[in-house]
Amino acid sequence: MNTRFKKLITSTVIAGLGIPGMTHQAIMNSSDYGIEEYCSTSPIIIDLQELGIDERIASVSFKSDADTEHLETEYFVQGVIYYPCDGLYEYRIFNDEVTEESEDYDAVVGKTSTVSKFYIGEERPLDVDAGAEMTIELTWVTPEKIVLSDLTLIGVSGEEYTVKDGDFYVAFAEVLDTNLVESDDELAERCLGFNRYFEVGPDGPANTINEDDFGAVSIGLIQMRGVNAQALLQAIRSTNKKEFDRIANKWSSDILPLVEVDDYSWEEVTAYSGTALHAFLEEVLIQDWAIDAQIKYLLNHEKNVIADARENGITDHRSILLYARAVNYGPYTGSSERLRELGNNGECTFENACYTIEYNRCDEAIELVNSQNFDIVTLENSRG
Repeated sequence: MNTRFKKLITSTVIAGLGIPGMTHQAIMNSSDYGIEEYCSTSPIIIDLQELGIDERIASVSFKSDADTEHLETEYFVQGVIYYPCDGLYEYRIFNDEVTEESEDYDAVVGKTSTVSKFYIGEERPLDVDAGAEMTIELTWVTPEKIVLSDLTLIGVSGEEYTVKDGDFYVAFAEVLDTNLVESDDELAERCLGFNRYFEVGPDGPANTINEDDFGAVSIGLIQMRGVNAQALLQAIRSTNKKEFDRIANKWSSDILPLVEVDDYSWEEVTAYSGTALHAFLEEVLIQDWAIDAQIKYLLNHEKNVIADARENGITDHRSILLYARAVNYGPYTGSSERLRELGNNGECTFENACYTIEYNRCDEAIELVNSQNFDIVTLENSRG
């Protein structure tokens, strides 16, 4: 089963409640294409000898009470019981699963909890060796809390052994909303840091230059290309014209007229190493005042991308990050268009966005969005 969440399970606490011979292990997690998929794998060991049960065991029963208040797609609890029979280890699988297609989905979704009763070995006896150990390996997905209770063993003689009346196992998972961004300013900062990570690296400097990016130069923290590079330079110049012009004229008298053109010349402007334009860009973009101007310009650019995302029905913050990357990669092609189409159809959940994007390093982008393990762009970390 492949269950995906809009919420991210972070920390867990598992507590056994006083059953002799029972041990518990920590929550494990795995990922699928960068999308967090969490479950627990928690062995519960039942030592028959320590419990004083010396006959063979035919069946095991217990109740499972799982939180389903925040259920969005599937409810899923399953497990495997391992046991020795005539000296050889056997196993049985038990499960309780509810999907959106299930007839009883409406009876589960929105409820605070869902109680299941498991009878393992009722139809086909287990026949566990007397005095042996049984291991129940429980796996669960979706519930934020799960409680097992009323553990009962039934011997081959028919005698019932109530091992625990009430709860004997509790597992918690702290669920945090992944939309931790409080404002558009903060979201724009994340979009900028996210794009910088992929365009020039986690610590890429503000004067990074791609000399010939498919026929035109790309510059800066998120590699603005062609006419967008020109617009960035014009914005930087407007904050300190005197110093900008001084550096430009230092390298060539042709640079300022090029910056000022009002056509699409920059779609064919390259800046190879050794040219005056390359030297100028390398010097001007690393000035503190120019870095500050570039960051402000790019943050405004990202705010426009955020507004465009919302106008097209893309509202989840993680999906907006993926969209910002898609727009930076190509605003009117491929993933950008598909994400807008999803949003306009009211279908741009984060899960769908993850399936839709196909830009370079998209799997890494999904993983990074979930981890949030990238730096916000600052003057200090843009100097190189």
